[in-house]
Amino acid sequence: MDQEKIDAVREYLRSQFQGCAIEDLFDEGRMSQTFTITCGKSIFIARIQKEFLDNRGSSDISGLLRTFLLAEHLRDLENTPVIITNSGLSLE
Repeated sequence: MDQEKIDAVREYLRSQFQGCAIEDLFDEGRMSQTFTITCGKSIFIARIQKEFLDNRGSSDISGLLRTFLLAEHLRDLENTPVIITNSGLSLE
């Protein structure tokens, strides 16, 4: 995975979930980078498919995540993984 692209996702999540812990790891089985955001007792999970990251430049990622309303969906779907694909968001 391109570290610059992962950093772009991490920065977007930090800006949307200020003061929360953000951890990520590559999930080989799902071919996605999984980001876990912990805010107190609340946990939010975003799975960014590898193909989504591969098909975009690092400078485009934040804007697309905003367009997809990722942060808003994560807040509404606490503890439910939100998957980010080339065509948008879906649920696991």
